[in-house]
Amino acid sequence: MQDYISKPISPDKLHGTLKKWLRGAANNGTTPAALDSIDTASLDNISRLKGVGGSKMVRQVVGLYLSSSSELIEELRTRLVQGDAEAVRQAAHALKSSSQTVGACSLATLSQKLEEMGRSGELVDTEKYIVELDKVYPTTVLALKETIQQVGEC
Repeated sequence: MQDYISKPISPDKLHGTLKKWLRGAANNGTTPAALDSIDTASLDNISRLKGVGGSKMVRQVVGLYLSSSSELIEELRTRLVQGDAEAVRQAAHALKSSSQTVGACSLATLSQKLEEMGRSGELVDTEKYIVELDKVYPTTVLALKETIQQVGEC
């Protein structure tokens, strides 16, 4: 990273710099889907929390998300295959909420669809949703890791 952000670091300046560098990564082989799957404004809100915010807090929250979300993805996959609508609803709700917290918009939207299916009790096209989870989740993880790497360098 060649940009310099002077202290005190403003969230707006950090956000702008991160967007610039993430867009630059898109031109260097990172998929645009990975970049678009994270709303960095959510992470900015975490960094602005009074008394506990900052880049360290953002890294901690994302780290917790990455460890818990992998378990939720596996739970969703298993319950979709088993046809357990209530378990799908519960796992999808948890994944949706945590994904929204870190700005993982694509995964939050997919989780919301799965939550609604589970709530209705009608699990349809489950294989399609498993394939979509397997596509969206790794992209989300990559984008979050890249974002956190950029935050760590500032």
